[in-house]
Amino acid sequence: DGSCEAGVTLGHSYPERIVLDLKSEREKSVESTLHMRRQSIEWNNDRGYDLITLPNGKRTVVFTKKEYRIDNEGNLLQDVKSQTAKKSAPKSRKKVAPRGRR
Repeated sequence: DGSCEAGVTLGHSYPERIVLDLKSEREKSVESTLHMRRQSIEWNNDRGYDLITLPNGKRTVVFTKKEYRIDNEGNLLQDVKSQTAKKSAPKSRKKVAPRGRR
């Protein structure tokens, strides 16, 4: 790979990878975020979106990724539309070769 020729040694002259298992680390990050959100239920609205306080003291809703939306008991909200769409989506159809002319 050329690293030896360039005098690069992992862990010495070049750092080791920070994340070895990206999927696992992402899952930890999502769980950590959900834990934090569950500790602050009052900052979520009934649809699972974050609430913030504006300088004038009023609260407003801000966008929240679907994977972080929780109900007032801390349960993940299910995306009803996408679940319904997945169930009702037509199954793939086999392509049929066009018939020849007679």
